[in-house]
Amino acid sequence: MKQSNLKDFLIVGIATLLGFIAGVGLTYTYFKTKMRENQGYHFSATPQENSTAGSAFQQNSTDPSQQADFDPKTTQILFTENSFDFGKINEGDVVNTFFEFKNVGTQDLVIKNCTGSCGCTVAEWPKDPIKPGAKGKIKIQFSSAGKRYKQKKTVTVVANTDPSNQLLYIYADIIPAK
Repeated sequence: MKQSNLKDFLIVGIATLLGFIAGVGLTYTYFKTKMRENQGYHFSATPQENSTAGSAFQQNSTDPSQQADFDPKTTQILFTENSFDFGKINEGDVVNTFFEFKNVGTQDLVIKNCTGSCGCTVAEWPKDPIKPGAKGKIKIQFSSAGKRYKQKKTVTVVANTDPSNQLLYIYADIIPAK
C-alpha cells in the first residue's frame, strides 16, 4: 500500500471512529436527560390469565389520577428487610407478604409506583405522602400459577428518593402440581 493510500485510510478510519464516539455520546446524553425528566422509565405489565387483574391491588396504572406526584425534594427510605423467602409452596398458591419501611429523610416520602418483574407479582403501596419519621408497608402478592421450582421475583419501588428506584426481592421454591 502506498504511503498516500495508507494516510487516506487512516484519516477516514479516525474520522469514522470520532463520528461513532460522538453518536454514542449524544445517545447517552439523550437517555440520561429523559430519565431525569421522567424519574426513570415506566414499564407496564399486561394482565395475563390467572393474574390478579381483578384484585384490589394497584397494577402499574397509567391513570394520572392514581399516580402520586413527585416532590422535587428527595428524601430517604429505609426498608426493615429488602427480601422475603416464601419457602416451599405448591404450584397455584397465591401468597402475600409485607415490606415495612420508614421515611428516614427530612421531606415527605412519595411512592410513585411499585412494579413487579412479571404479572405474577403485584404490589399495593401507600398513595398518600409519608411524613419524615413515619412508617409504612408495601404489600406484595405472588401467584405461583404456572411456575415451578425456584423462583426469584423483584418489585421496583419508584419514589422521591436518591436513587429513585429501590428493589425488593421475593423468593419461592414451587412444588409442581401433579
